[in-house]
Amino acid sequence: MQKKVLLISFFLLSSFNFFELYFFNPLWIKVINFVLLIYLILIFFIKKRSKRIQIKKNFSIPVFLLIIAPFLSSIVSYNDFNQPIFISVLVNREMYFYVLYFLLHKLDIRVEKLESVFLWFGFFSIALIFVQSVVYPFDISYAGALNERNTIRFIPSSIELILLLVFLFLNRSFTTYKTKYYFQLGIVMVAIIFMATKSIMIWTIYGAVLAITNTKHLSSKIRNFLILFLVLLLLSILFKDIINSLLSNISSTVNKGEQYSRIRSIMYYLLEYPRSCMGYILGNGNISLRTPAGQQLADLHKQLHLFQVDIGIVGGYSRYGITFILALIIIAIKVVRIKLPNKMQYLKYYILYPILLPLSGSTYWQESSIVLIAIVLFMIDKSQIKDPVQDIIPLVSKVDKMTALKWSKKTGQKN
Repeated sequence: MQKKVLLISFFLLSSFNFFELYFFNPLWIKVINFVLLIYLILIFFIKKRSKRIQIKKNFSIPVFLLIIAPFLSSIVSYNDFNQPIFISVLVNREMYFYVLYFLLHKLDIRVEKLESVFLWFGFFSIALIFVQSVVYPFDISYAGALNERNTIRFIPSSIELILLLVFLFLNRSFTTYKTKYYFQLGIVMVAIIFMATKSIMIWTIYGAVLAITNTKHLSSKIRNFLILFLVLLLLSILFKDIINSLLSNISSTVNKGEQYSRIRSIMYYLLEYPRSCMGYILGNGNISLRTPAGQQLADLHKQLHLFQVDIGIVGGYSRYGITFILALIIIAIKVVRIKLPNKMQYLKYYILYPILLPLSGSTYWQESSIVLIAIVLFMIDKSQIKDPVQDIIPLVSKVDKMTALKWSKKTGQKN
């Protein structure tokens, strides 16, 4: 079991580019990521299934669609942007890490072990945020840090994992009422305030609303709301300058009309970017910056402030077409229908947030979150509350087979 957990931990570290710390050479990180991808595909085909009872793969179809989407879009990249197929296959390599979902079903790792990995890496990420604020202007990461909004803003490559911890501690705090979860939630909330990022603030509010509404009794909902209100009030007092600066930044953005830049990006990638009908169906692919078309597009996008990675599902559709959208729809329907224990509801919050808040980020198609999504989908499969009737049927059939076998042996002896 330990070897399996270490393997998954290494995949997760790789997806975060080893937190982009300075003592890791970026070139070597790319080489390691490529080697890990080859290893992942090889071990998937070589590894035998666990001997335990097989868990149902609820997401096999949508995950398969996410894997083949880049191959389909590479046809459009070749026809419309003159990008060779093999380059398209290479630049889309992060999407192939979805194979990890199928490998996890073969490894059959316990959910508690995977949660412990999340906690270790998540709190290490939070520690990096605090360390960077202390040692600034010295940078500890290639991501760099900025002195703005009355804080040292440092956004680690593992921001998606920090968001997952927010959902986890909100869920556990409002279902168990244990002090340790409130304390851990407070630490994560402080880290989020230090980052002073609008989008993650919105996603945190989304998680809090879901955590409160998912409690069964009205008294519990009121209690959780009051607790959350007091926590936010305390944080707003302690970090008044940062929060006021963030609100001022939001106000100035609205006044300058900068909120329309995202709308412009959405309209551009939906209507103007595709060069043929196939681009609307299969997507336009991931155009490499090393190609002439990629360099031309990069210059154009910088001049007009049009960024594909900042428009959520629309950006994913622009790259991978209807196949990508269909995969997300199937995932959303299945996640909503699957029953999970109360303490595991945070897994649903994480999978659904990019779909319910679809016009920001690039969660389902960015390198730093694909491995995490594959793990979370497996954890949902593993944590699913099964129908007791369906569980009994295989046992009954097994008993019937054993009875029939014994009866045949007895009758054979008599004859």
